[in-house]
Amino acid sequence: MKEIVIDNTLCIKCRDCVEICPENLFFFTSYCHRRKA
Repeated sequence: MKEIVIDNTLCIKCRDCVEICPENLFFFTSYCHRRKA
């Protein structure tokens, strides 16, 4: 399993982020943060 590292600054809208790494992100205060594995 490859971990995709995305900076929070690049993930302004979770919708945009989900397309890149849906499994590693979750919606939080309008930003995409990495979920705890």
